[in-house]
Amino acid sequence: MQRSWIVLVCVPVALAMAGVVVAGSSDVPPPEVRDLINQQNKGEFHEVSARSHELLEEEAYPLHRGRLRFYRGDSLYRLGFVVGAQEFFAQVVDEKS
Repeated sequence: MQRSWIVLVCVPVALAMAGVVVAGSSDVPPPEVRDLINQQNKGEFHEVSARSHELLEEEAYPLHRGRLRFYRGDSLYRLGFVVGAQEFFAQVVDEKS
């Protein structure tokens, strides 16, 4: 139970504070990733979840894999898929550690 709380609450906050999610591997994400972020900010979580899944499967932007995983996890979390979100947040942490 404690790990769930840490992954869902602390990890996204810590990553954002560390600049991992915001800055990623490059300061300027490609246009397709920027569009994904804008959709997330507008609350279009179904679209973000589907498109981030496609981009991760295609391995379209390997330098932005962590960012795509974060937004995939965040969109799943906001849609109520907590367990699925935990997996993506854990992948972001594992990749950056």
